Formats: sequence, C-alpha cells, structure tokens
Amino acid sequence: SAKKLFMANSVYSWEPLLARRTMPSDDGNLSFDEAYYLDVNSVWEIELRGQTARYWKYRPSRAGYLVIYTRREDFQGIDTVATVYLYDEDEDEYYFIAYNDDVRGHGYEYTDYYNFYCSFFAERNRTYYFEINTYWDETDTTSLYLIEDNYFDSDYSSLVKREDCVDSGRKIHFTNSTSYETDILAGAAEWNKLSYVQILPDTSSTINDLNITQLNFGDNNVIATTSSGSTWRILINTYYFNIMNSIEKKKTVMHEFGHCLGFTEFKGTGYSESYDNVMVPGRRELERLGPADVAVYRLRWG
Repeated sequence: SAKKLFMANSVYSWEPLLARRTMPSDDGNLSFDEAYYLDVNSVWEIELRGQTARYWKYRPSRAGYLVIYTRREDFQGIDTVATVYLYDEDEDEYYFIAYNDDVRGHGYEYTDYYNFYCSFFAERNRTYYFEINTYWDETDTTSLYLIEDNYFDSDYSSLVKREDCVDSGRKIHFTNSTSYETDILAGAAEWNKLSYVQILPDTSSTINDLNITQLNFGDNNVIATTSSGSTWRILINTYYFNIMNSIEKKKTVMHEFGHCLGFTEFKGTGYSESYDNVMVPGRRELERLGPADVAVYRLRWG
C-alpha cells in the first residue's frame, strides 16, 4: 500500500505536485557560497556536468525528515551522488550529515537505482547544504526534488490512544525523583525539537503533570512503564538502567514520553513500524525520533 506522508499538516500521495524550476544555463551554483535555494514546493530541472559539483540549500521551519532525490526513468549509465552538510552559523563551518548514492529500501517509493535518494533528520531553523555530483566524467539532465518524508505504514488508530498528559498550554511538566536526570532531559529535548508540545521540568509556578520515579523490580523484561491518572507516572527499572548505555537510556525515555503524548506501542498484533522509531518497543540504541514518530506526532499535535 502507499506510504502515508505528511507535509504542511496534510496527507498527500508519494507523487508530490510541485512547481518546476529550470537551473540557469550559467555556472552560478558551483560552491557553498553560491548555493541556490531549494524548497519543498519546487522541483529543479538540472544538468549534471561530469564531476562538477552543484550546490543547493534549505532552511526548514520545523523539524522532521527530509529527502532529497533525483528522478528520471531513463537515467541509465550515469551514477549521481548527494552529500548533505549542516552549516553552523556560529562557527562558520560545514558539518557532514548524510550521504547516499544508491536507492535502497524506502527510497524505491520515490525513484530508482540510477538516481540518488538521501534521507536525513533536519532540525528547524538550521541551514542545510546539498552537494550534488556525478561519479564519472559524464553529463546528463534530471529532476531534483526535496520533500518532507515523515511516514508510517500502520493504521493511525493503532498508533494513538485517547489519553495524554499534555496540559491546556501544550506542555508536560514533570517532576524527576530518579538519578537519571541527564537521560531524561536528553529524551525530552528530542520531542521538544518538534515544537508544538514542550516537555519541561516542573517549577514552583507550574502544575505538575507527570512524576518520574525509579525502582529495582528485577530482571523481568520491563525496562520502564508509564501509567495514567490525575498525575501520570513513568517508573524506571533501575535493574536495567544501571547497565544500559546512555543511548539506550535516551531511547527508553523518548519512548515513555511518547506514551505521555498519547502514542501507543508502534508494534502489535498485525502491525509494526520500522525499528528506527522510538515508539517500537525494545532495548536498542536510538538517538533521535524516527519518521513514524514524527508523522504520528504531526497528525495528532501539528
């Protein structure tokens, strides 16, 4: 079945309706400083000249997954490559983010092998640069796309529940009585990148929505639990947390905060999202939200 993709809070098919722009015939985007602006509402008709890199840039207004790719059905015999950099304004430096030259897996929803497909998580109000090149000394034309790529495969009703502990001010204020403050703040920070709901420590001037506590309840395959009520509670099993690394703990905290946002387990009888999503249960290393985490959040919260 077709993937469920989200852009500007609305569902659209994988074939986006985008305004087309043609790259000028001059050599104007041959460096980072000369990069053309690429946005999610346009597609560029471009010419790739053998091993001469072209540059584009984009600054998203909200966090989520982006895909930059080319598509041309008869694009045979010439291999293209995309490299993504994050520009740090304070340091005036470009940092490598992602690289992809062959289409694999989810990329076949958009394009085919001889084109490129590059997916990455982008933070809001950060500038990303795309360096696009060919492997060999060849020249050809193709179409260049940039789209949001937050998606899930399961029925939406299987991924959400009625309850959440988000208050009327679109915040979750929590009281932490565990020894894992660093991990808890790191997990909250990832959800906070999506902006609409903020997960914050409780203060003397706010009403507490969530208590985070700890208890050693042994080797029972339960790392943490979340329970609802007038004040919600996350209970962390110290038996596991004391032997887990920081990335595993961060994933677990993100997962439990996801329940507080109103999300279920993203794996159950007859359905499952991919394991790069924090709401799919299990102990593993994940540092950021996955595409289904973001897509379900956008559909529920904006």
